[in-house]
Amino acid sequence: MFNRKTPKKAPPRELTPWELAQQNSPTSRVEETVPKEDVRPPKREPKPKKKKPESKGITNATLLKGIFIVCLAWSIYFISPLSKVSEIEVVGLSQVPAELVQEKDGIVKGQSIWTILANRTRTATLLKAASPKIKDASIELVAWNKIRLNIEENPAIGYFKTEEKTFELLADGQTIEVEATLSTEEYPELVDFTEETQYKTLAKQLEKVSSSIIREIKEIQYPNDIKNHQKIYLKMKDGNRVIGNLKDIGDKLVYYPSIAKQLNGKKGTVDMEVGIYFTPDTTIR
Repeated sequence: MFNRKTPKKAPPRELTPWELAQQNSPTSRVEETVPKEDVRPPKREPKPKKKKPESKGITNATLLKGIFIVCLAWSIYFISPLSKVSEIEVVGLSQVPAELVQEKDGIVKGQSIWTILANRTRTATLLKAASPKIKDASIELVAWNKIRLNIEENPAIGYFKTEEKTFELLADGQTIEVEATLSTEEYPELVDFTEETQYKTLAKQLEKVSSSIIREIKEIQYPNDIKNHQKIYLKMKDGNRVIGNLKDIGDKLVYYPSIAKQLNGKKGTVDMEVGIYFTPDTTIR
């Protein structure tokens, strides 16, 4: 067989001066000896979540203590004088006797306030039924243990007599029999009125007038004039006379105090039928 000759290795090539300089430089030596480190950003570990503080709930013992304290305070209040009526005040009375209200309201000192307030509707009903002069009534607590009764009256605005009986005309138009000895200084006498409708119309008109003006009227007469069935005459306590119409006398009478002031003591007749004018009395010598 054929013998193969191994090829001879070529002699190493001589390095150029540039290559020798690069090979012997310190930079190239460091790069050859020091391996490059793998520089990577460190992994961030997740921050631990903050735990919320556990809320302390109301324990059963605390709740029971609170209920016990409230019940104890309420019990002490109920047996104390603060829960009992110490003063009763009645306001709004003018013609209704205070004794009548005290008799019918059923409220006494020392009574439980809460019992009175719970029955306030019933008490108001009893008071309204006690007298036709009581239009409305209400009860309120105005202090720790002070009760106030508010009375709204349905007052008398006139009186009249038939034979031996005396009647009052109330503000709502109804008439009630009263004792003949009753004082009638607060309202006028009604003369020659014959029909219920006349009384109701007059009551509706006088409702527009203040009680101070009504007190200044001595008498109201219905003459049943043929020409004017609405005409009425009023005698005033100051000596003047007033002529007016039944259907609108209330609207005109509200001006009487200012008119009387302008007269400066003169006496005469104030005509309120059509407009308002004054005729002085003539003195005959």
